Amino acid sequence: MKKLILSATVAFTVLTTSNIYAQQGFGTNTPDRSSAVDIVSNKRGLLIPRLELTKTTEAGPVVKPENALFVYNKASVNDVTPGFYYWEAANVANAKEQGLGRWVRFVSSNSGSAVTVSAGDNVTVKDTKIGHDTNYEVSVKGGTAPNQVLVTKKDGDNYITEWVNPEEFIIGVNGVTAEKVGDEVHVGLGGDLSKPTEIKTTKKNTLAISGLDKLDGTAGKEFDATSQNIVIMGTDGILKVVTPKALIDDAIDNGDIDGKALTSKGNSIQIDGTAAATALLKEVNIEVKGGDKAGQILVTKEVKDSSGTVTGTTTEWVDADKVGVEVTNGIQKITGADGTTKLGLGGALTEDKTSITTTDKNVLAIEGLTSVDKPVTDNNIVIADKDGVLKQTSAKNLIEDAVGKGGLVAKTLTTDGKIVIGDTQSSELKNAVLVDTKLSIKEGSITSTEILDGTIANIDLGNGAVTSDKMTAGVADKDGKIKNADKGMIPVAGDNGTVTYQQITGELLNGKALTSGSISVFGGETALLDATRIDITGGTNKGDVLVTTDKPLLNEKNEEVKDKDGKTIYITEWVKASDLGNTVKSGQGITVKSDNTVNLGGEITEPTILDLTGNGSLAITGLDKADAKQTNKAVVVQADGKLATIDKTPVGPINVQEGDVFVDQSVTNYHPSMEEIVIEVTLGATDTNLSLPAVNGTEGQTISVKIVNADEKHNGYLNIKSGSDVLAYGAMPFQGWIIKSNGTKWIVVGRN
Repeated sequence: MKKLILSATVAFTVLTTSNIYAQQGFGTNTPDRSSAVDIVSNKRGLLIPRLELTKTTEAGPVVKPENALFVYNKASVNDVTPGFYYWEAANVANAKEQGLGRWVRFVSSNSGSAVTVSAGDNVTVKDTKIGHDTNYEVSVKGGTAPNQVLVTKKDGDNYITEWVNPEEFIIGVNGVTAEKVGDEVHVGLGGDLSKPTEIKTTKKNTLAISGLDKLDGTAGKEFDATSQNIVIMGTDGILKVVTPKALIDDAIDNGDIDGKALTSKGNSIQIDGTAAATALLKEVNIEVKGGDKAGQILVTKEVKDSSGTVTGTTTEWVDADKVGVEVTNGIQKITGADGTTKLGLGGALTEDKTSITTTDKNVLAIEGLTSVDKPVTDNNIVIADKDGVLKQTSAKNLIEDAVGKGGLVAKTLTTDGKIVIGDTQSSELKNAVLVDTKLSIKEGSITSTEILDGTIANIDLGNGAVTSDKMTAGVADKDGKIKNADKGMIPVAGDNGTVTYQQITGELLNGKALTSGSISVFGGETALLDATRIDITGGTNKGDVLVTTDKPLLNEKNEEVKDKDGKTIYITEWVKASDLGNTVKSGQGITVKSDNTVNLGGEITEPTILDLTGNGSLAITGLDKADAKQTNKAVVVQADGKLATIDKTPVGPINVQEGDVFVDQSVTNYHPSMEEIVIEVTLGATDTNLSLPAVNGTEGQTISVKIVNADEKHNGYLNIKSGSDVLAYGAMPFQGWIIKSNGTKWIVVGRN
């Protein structure tokens, strides 16, 4: 996309050269001064917004309509019909913000209908005129006597209304009584029901009867199940009476009531009888109440009267030690501090043999045993014989005597010969261990850490004991771990005589520096064994410069020296600066003067690029002001970065008429980067199809189009198109449009 180098402000185009008025004119270039909008046409009308209202009291679909807003309604719904309406805002504060008001329909002599209001039977009409409006107040005519009511009566095939006295039509039936008391009719509950009667209730609308006598069991208010009944309601809602026996006992026996069970979940009470499963109205569980403390047992005791005669028995919780229990065979009674008696292990075994059987899962353990104090010989070990009987024996009898008497076979302890037993010669000892055992030194397990300094001397090493393939150089890493030295390391003696392996460096060898006064030397502080300085020998004249000649560098064999890429290396020589003209030449907008100064200027004969990426910039200051009398051009930067000039405006006026017209073809010097193009259109008998240029590259371009016809004698229309899309059309005299490109599409930004 091309961009203008010079910034330009696109002025809003004045679509006509005639005088400009504050009023808006359509079909005229000179709207009447007394009008805000002047529309002139001899064959076209004004088409106002058409929408669908919902009702006269709702503003929608218009949001916050202004008072006097004018629309045409298309809908027939509620109280609106097709026609012209205007909004009449309510006479209250913030009526517009709240959308308060009404739609008022315009009614003409041929669209309205007459409204007649006349009084009927028992109706009065009072009219009041307010300006052009008539207000009709319609009310019901009163009766001929006090307390009369207006009722509907059938008169043949019709129904009429009539004022009558209440007692003439209010009759008590179906449980309701009507009684005339003075001028009033009292209506109340009472009497016979003459038909099935239903009273419907809801969760909120309930039925209650208050003030009934309550049978609370006090004197005179006892419930007599033999003579009194209970009121119940059936599934159909009908009230009935029933005896208590029929309601409960018989219903349970017949299975009409789902009785609940009497149970003892803890099985502390036995419940007999099949009736227990449905014996109660609610499920009940009964258990024997526990004693006062843990360990008590429930016993049966005799109940005696005051004379000591046994009258029966009862149960009672007592301590277990209060009940006679005989203990034997390793079980004893233990009386606690609280006086209770418990049973525990202890005492003599009284049976010939007492066995405790264990399995893999069910084992026997004794925890909390104390440790045996030394010497072991003073203590015994508990063992089980082949029959499982526990016995005790000493540790000496179990191990040493068993080995000594031959009851236990001992094994031999041997070594690999590097370890000796007892003296400096033996590597075997019989009857020393319970299983055959051999001792040996693990390969590589003895390092310099385990060998004391001076332990191994040259005399301890036989000829050929240590060979080069057995020797390794070890160095410590940053964590102190020993690893093999890197290739090229040598042993170096330190200040204290210790030897470490280090890489060969200039510092290690106390190397000497390589320096230069005219050549930069980096990292040469210890590069040589002797201090050396190299410099470039200067020229013979002050101000000489060192340049590369066209003479190749030759080696001792008189062959050209080449670099690693195979390119020839040339020698250098000192020349006078004034002789640089022989090597520096002008070109591509650069001029070299006779005094060897280099200036901008000259011919550019090949593509030249100035790279301003990063933080670079290019500015030209002090330019002359453009001459207004000349036809100036604009400089643009093309997509490839090249600079070019274009005409700022089209050449001459652009007038188009009937037929297909293309803007980029009608403007002889058209360019997508032109700021603005003004086109005048004269309409004729047929349409004029004005096609805008392709939008690519036209970002910011403005095209102003004006119909210059002064009357409506033409039949053709102007159609403004972008590709196949019609952006705008019109045929009114002096009608105009402003169209602008955003680089992706043409947009109509103004019209009149």
